[in-house]
Amino acid sequence: MAPLYAAEVIVQNTSILRLFEWDREMNTTFQVDLCEEDADTNRDGVEAFYAHVKLRNPNAHTVDGYCWTDIGQY
Repeated sequence: MAPLYAAEVIVQNTSILRLFEWDREMNTTFQVDLCEEDADTNRDGVEAFYAHVKLRNPNAHTVDGYCWTDIGQY
């Protein structure tokens, strides 16, 4: 529960929300790219939401980690 850096990144005329931060506890970095596609631009004709997670370990040793997701229903 800490603030993250956020930036808008434009890739191939698509706006992507990038969340990123240095993890001080594990001495690693992480980045999450989020974007949505409406049915008009998606080749399958459906709305879609994409999340791409990238973790980087600059250490010379292995660092244990985990990925937690939670899908809420409304």
